Amino acid sequence: MNATRFIQNLNQIQKTFFDSEFFKFIKNSSFSDESLATILGDFAKTAMQGALNLEELEMKDRELSLMEEKTRQELEIGLLNAKSANRNAQAETLKSLIQAESMVRSVSDNAAINKANSYVGFLNVVGNASESDAIASHSSNVVKTISAINTNELEGYDEPLKKFKNEIFELINIGDGGKEVFIFSPKLELLRGEFIKIMGFTIYENTTCRFIINDDEDNPIYTRTLLYKSDDLGEIKIRFECENLQNEVKKDEIYLKIIDARLEKLH
Repeated sequence: MNATRFIQNLNQIQKTFFDSEFFKFIKNSSFSDESLATILGDFAKTAMQGALNLEELEMKDRELSLMEEKTRQELEIGLLNAKSANRNAQAETLKSLIQAESMVRSVSDNAAINKANSYVGFLNVVGNASESDAIASHSSNVVKTISAINTNELEGYDEPLKKFKNEIFELINIGDGGKEVFIFSPKLELLRGEFIKIMGFTIYENTTCRFIINDDEDNPIYTRTLLYKSDDLGEIKIRFECENLQNEVKKDEIYLKIIDARLEKLH
């Protein structure tokens, strides 16, 4: 407990009481000294309890602030982990795509190389043979076998690979499948004059972040936590935006509905 703040709150409560019309009425009334002492004693207890309650509220507010920061860190770590997982998945997919394309392209190339090597090997055997007649009897079979090696490209794989490649690059171009910036509000409908705490989150730690109210670009609010209220009825647009590592603005937005706080009269 903060003793200084507690004493300040207690003094403020006492000052408010002693400056009130109620206390003036008590002083001017015909209360006995005993009754007046009882009233003042009860007030002292009430003032003490009020100061304690204010201190308790202050401590709870601090706890909420710590919980808010912890929640922010957990969410942003979750975003970073999700982004990292998506990046790894993209890398593995690209790796598999490259391997598949390489395999398709190398089939005919490897076949041609093997065919050429077979011819070279056969010619070396013929050139080094001492009995050409014996080799000649097998030549036609060897040449026929070598000629049977298929050097044509694989068919039926080009279109599926092309389609798959286009889909992969389209996914990469539109991002990682998760938001880099998002805005959170505990509720979207407020009473006029009601305060609400709106939080902005981003995967980027050291970056400029701001809230924009109703597209008012001239008056940005540079913070990640916005304590907001509106005295105007209707719909309010709130946008949270940050700059990424490429200085590109990433944003998310919500709409708050502000309704009248007055109660309707019963007829």
